[in-house]
Amino acid sequence: GISLAPARRGETSADISNRVGVVTENLTPRWGAGTEFRMVRSERFKYIAFRNCDDLAFDLESDPDEQINIAADPVFENALAPLRKYILGDFSFDDTSRAKTEQTADLKNRFPARFKPVTPNQIVLGDGRLVEADTPLYQPDVLSKNLETDLDHIQGQF
Repeated sequence: GISLAPARRGETSADISNRVGVVTENLTPRWGAGTEFRMVRSERFKYIAFRNCDDLAFDLESDPDEQINIAADPVFENALAPLRKYILGDFSFDDTSRAKTEQTADLKNRFPARFKPVTPNQIVLGDGRLVEADTPLYQPDVLSKNLETDLDHIQGQF
């Protein structure tokens, strides 16, 4: 990556100015095998390359809601080629997956878990407490089922 410190200080940075766009990736097959992806967003285009799925691309200028996939459209071939090369030029999903598997095995060996997680998003805090991060999102403590009515009732008490 590049340092964002100059931008944080309000300065210009050649590294930031000269890059093709912002890159993000998800190297975990969250939606099934082959759905790992790398994405680059330039000022005008978004290009997403998947491991084993068809690529997606969108012209954010004419299609801000990203409804029309232009990845295979010959009209955009010259505009999209540099984006694809930028995210896949020296990148291999297979090599990255292998490295991730090896690193995970090494970390598990060096730092064995003190507990077996029951859900995928349990975190052990520095003070030793185990925190469940997903349950509050999917099974919250409901404070009100009708905020407008409940607020009228609460305000009437004061």
